[in-house]
Amino acid sequence: MLASSLLFAAALVNAKTAQVLLKPDTTSNLGANVTGTITLEQPDKDTQIKITLNIAGLAPASTHGWHVHNLAVPASQNCTASGPHFNPMNKTHGAPEDEIRHYGDLGNFVTDADGKATVTVTDRLLSLFGEAPVNALNRGFVIHQNKDDLGKGNTTLSSTTGNAGARLACGNIVEVTNSTGGSTTTVPAVTSTQGYVATTQASYPSAKPSTTGYGSISSAITASAALSLAVTFAVFVL
Repeated sequence: MLASSLLFAAALVNAKTAQVLLKPDTTSNLGANVTGTITLEQPDKDTQIKITLNIAGLAPASTHGWHVHNLAVPASQNCTASGPHFNPMNKTHGAPEDEIRHYGDLGNFVTDADGKATVTVTDRLLSLFGEAPVNALNRGFVIHQNKDDLGKGNTTLSSTTGNAGARLACGNIVEVTNSTGGSTTTVPAVTSTQGYVATTQASYPSAKPSTTGYGSISSAITASAALSLAVTFAVFVL
């Protein structure tokens, strides 16, 4: 029982959460009314990441491609600064379930009659763990104007962008909780006043993990709390 409790505590210690604050693109104005957040949660490197999108301000009953792009967007720039799709293996564009696809390919979501959507998916390639070339942290998340053709179209763009059209809104994938309790390779949490985080994919400044910044998860448990809980439980059982 003690061993099980310590394993449970270890899982909590390793868990990572990141969040994206979506803001309209500053040039096209096509997504001027778009607001929303994306939360990414992964308990450990061997478990698939869970991604939850909450978005509003889109056209009613419309379909939109959404992707992780290669770069974070500086505050002074627009969504085009996020670069191409996150594609560390240099493959062609595809659907989330395809063997050949970009790491950042997440397919489509559909809005309701009010132009809102809440979507939760899991993904086998995206990860908050690992080295910078394959780590999704500190990259851009983009909401597109059109439906993604999932690489099945008959144009050149189909194999690179899925013909998903203009970039309506974007934000950066910023780590907001990490239960290790000490310094970690992360960036400060996004707040409504900070806007975009002015970093690139190669920038991983050391900073203490935040549980109070934008999008902090109320159920987040620090390393000390997790270990204390596990040990207390084990002693009680024994």
